[in-house]
Amino acid sequence: ASEWFRTLGARNISALPIIDKASANDPELSAELDRANLIYILGGFPGYLDHTLKESRCLDALLRSYEKGAVLAGSSAGAMVLCEWYFDPAVKEIKKGFGVKKDVILIPHHDTFGRSWHSLYFDKISDIRCIGIDEQTGMMNQADRHQWAVYGKGGVTLYLKTSIASYKTGQSFRFQ
Repeated sequence: ASEWFRTLGARNISALPIIDKASANDPELSAELDRANLIYILGGFPGYLDHTLKESRCLDALLRSYEKGAVLAGSSAGAMVLCEWYFDPAVKEIKKGFGVKKDVILIPHHDTFGRSWHSLYFDKISDIRCIGIDEQTGMMNQADRHQWAVYGKGGVTLYLKTSIASYKTGQSFRFQ
């Protein structure tokens, strides 16, 4: 990941070894996050990410950096846990995430296996908005935190209370 970010012109890149509760509470690692302008959380297992980071120094630092203007990004499980809610496929339960995006649950891999997750919990989340993101696809918000644009090979699907809307690469949409 570090090399890829360098190709985009990023400098001063750190890959932090936050792999368990002990490292998530390491003061040096949390200090790095406090100074970060961009924090990217890799995918993997959302339940493990949640367990590792919840109530940790590193999560507190990540959220402080975001409040100061840092960009937060995640792929797959990393994006899932940033939302207020996430689906943990290991135990097939909806769990409380880190709450960066309120009243939202995110489905990664929406164009493959992720789409089936929606049917497992949609009837239980009537007040929560659901975002499905296809593989090799992302959504980024513009200067206005409610204006989003789709990038990549696939699309983004919004499951709202009364409708479903789909967006492809190059399209923008408002989402609060």
